[in-house]
Amino acid sequence: MKLELFDLCGLLSVVFFGVVLAVDLPRLGFLPVEVELQPSPEQMQTGFREGVSWYGLYVDEAKVGFVRKEQRRSGGDRIVRSAAVLDLDVMGSEHRVRVDLAATMNRMHELERVELSVIGGVLDVRLEGKVVGSRLGMTLELAGVEHQMAYDLERPPTIGIGAYWMVLRRNPEPGSRITVEVFDPLTASPRPMVLEYEGPDELALIDGAVPAHHIRRRLEGMTAEVWVNDVGEVLREQLPFGVTAVRETESDATWGFTRGASGEGALKIGTELLDEVSRGISQIGDRP
Repeated sequence: MKLELFDLCGLLSVVFFGVVLAVDLPRLGFLPVEVELQPSPEQMQTGFREGVSWYGLYVDEAKVGFVRKEQRRSGGDRIVRSAAVLDLDVMGSEHRVRVDLAATMNRMHELERVELSVIGGVLDVRLEGKVVGSRLGMTLELAGVEHQMAYDLERPPTIGIGAYWMVLRRNPEPGSRITVEVFDPLTASPRPMVLEYEGPDELALIDGAVPAHHIRRRLEGMTAEVWVNDVGEVLREQLPFGVTAVRETESDATWGFTRGASGEGALKIGTELLDEVSRGISQIGDRP
């Protein structure tokens, strides 16, 4: 699989589950109440609810990071923000990376604004994007150099929870599939995502068995499994490079990562991936 410039950043940012997001949340005064695993019937009607969710990130049995996801409403907008901490082993050198991904959606779960930052000594990146009419314009800052990118849109893209909600609202039968336009952090661009509904399932999470919906996701040649609740919030998800995200309590998700302590393991990044990223950096000027 050929990796483009943004693939390493995408690896780090995709821990936000196909993309979850917001803008200026620290100024909104949001009370960070941890949400229950399953939504109420009223919350199921809108496909969105306010609150905080926590996830542990694992490679096999070793924890390599965690994610905090925050959702709220502001007027008619749906605002989502995720923050992740991820330990990387880059050719024997350990790095702790912080990834913040934020965006604003409208009532139809269509993306309006997106912000992404990756900080941690491997590759520092900042991205800001805004949808105006049928065009997505973005500013990418990489290694202190700013680049402008733009994409013409056939239809507005969505992000993770919006895509999964679009599947569930159809009351799908097992085997049914839809194609949804999403903002893909792997390429920092809108891309078609194919979602196939595998059917109802059950997961062992936190205090016991939890009902879930199993969805198979195909994006940019990669296939992954995801389990969501009735409003499309992720309960468990396969991510690139063998990472799995699992819904947990705050204390379980952050165990081993408080006060700068080391976690149980690190995601190993080899020379081949870094070489591909370096080639991508040299080609950034060729992107639209």
